[in-house]
Order: sequence, then structure tokens, then C-alpha cells
Amino acid sequence: MKTIHLRLILDVNFDPNGVDRDTLVRQMHDVVNRAVNDGTLTGETPATVEHYNFKVVKRRRKKRSVKKCKKCGSPLNQRGRCCDITCPYSDHPQSTALESLYEPNESKAIINNYPYGVCPDCGWKIRKNVKEGDDCRNCGHVFYGSQAAENAAE
Repeated sequence: MKTIHLRLILDVNFDPNGVDRDTLVRQMHDVVNRAVNDGTLTGETPATVEHYNFKVVKRRRKKRSVKKCKKCGSPLNQRGRCCDITCPYSDHPQSTALESLYEPNESKAIINNYPYGVCPDCGWKIRKNVKEGDDCRNCGHVFYGSQAAENAAE
């Protein structure tokens, strides 16, 4: 019959109450040896322990560092964005310069001033880097950041 390999993982956190570490390590060794030798591992079955190997190690508890927003200190989600929806970084990655979040984006303002982001005269899509006073490359329409400015120019 084929040998079955199993692994038993046991993590223990002790409150030592004055007992030194070496004594607790010896105790862990004794627990494993007793379990193998007195049949605790196989119970009331005909199975036998053919081979076993173990070690007792002191593990450091990893401090799980929660990444925090550089503006408000709230935790970040898996995409690296702030979990606080009132924070500007909830819509932007942490790598975005904070100053750029507050600078008005002239191109966006111009594009948003026109329905569907297209030129009102010819229907061409307004280019992403448009500036105030730029013209449409198709028909020459001049773009403005507000409807009032466009009306005043006419």
C-alpha cells in the first residue's frame, strides 16, 4: 500500500507565567514524541507511523502593516485608493501629486462644457489636451471653458 504523507501544523502562543522559553520548547518536543509513541496519532486504527520529522521554532509575529492614505490616514483598498470617499485619493492612486488634485483641469472643463465632449459645429470629439481658445481641427470652432465665455466671443 502507498504511504500517506500528512502534515500537522500547530502554532502555540504561550503566556509563560515565569516559565523560561527553553522549558516550553522541551515541552513541545515531549508532546510530539508522546503523540507518536503512545498511538495518539493513529488512534484505534491499524495504521502505524513509519517516519516523522518535526522541529520547534520560535516565530516572530509579523506586524501586518496596513497601508494608509497619505492625505487623511485612512486605510487603502486593494487598488491603492483611499477607503474614505470624502478624501480626494478615493478616486486617485496615491502616486498622484496632491497639488494636481486641486488644480482645475482646463482641458476637462472645456470638454465638459460641450455635450458629449464633441464640437458643436461638426461633431468631432474634442481632443484631450485642448486649451482655452484652441480651435477644432476639423471645422475651426473655437473652444472655451464656459458657455458664458463662448457666448461673449460670438
